[in-house]
Amino acid sequence: MKDLELKLKLTNESQKKMINWFSRQNEEIKLKIFEEKRNHFFKLKQDINEKNEIVDYMSFILAVKVIHEKLDYLNKKNKSKSLNEITHITNLELKSFKKVSKKEKYDAIVDRFSIIDKLREESYSWRDISLIFKTKYRQDVSHQYIKNVYEELKDGQ
Repeated sequence: MKDLELKLKLTNESQKKMINWFSRQNEEIKLKIFEEKRNHFFKLKQDINEKNEIVDYMSFILAVKVIHEKLDYLNKKNKSKSLNEITHITNLELKSFKKVSKKEKYDAIVDRFSIIDKLREESYSWRDISLIFKTKYRQDVSHQYIKNVYEELKDGQ
């Protein structure tokens, strides 16, 4: 592993940080990273006599590092890059803002559909079920939203 750290010029901790950062990005940024990875792979393959798996890992980490640095650069105040490089970076920034909207509440209701069904059979009100979500599952979901999703799922069955 020390040999890998020396070739990448990144510690094990910073490699983990890069992987964690990658996992938090949206799909467009991830695809951009894999495009960049392809470029690094062929460059490293010519320079280094290693197994393909090691070269693949190294190119992945380097690609994540490059894209991470470009996106980090946008947050800095003193910009000293050319206009051409900045336009490329701002395109990356635009892609990074296209986050996939999370449906946590919807997923929570879908996951607990059978529980909601049993509570409704026991004549719990929608407000009571909403209160259960708040106290037991620590999710603030309105009673009306629970009812709408429940009825939508019930009709789908």
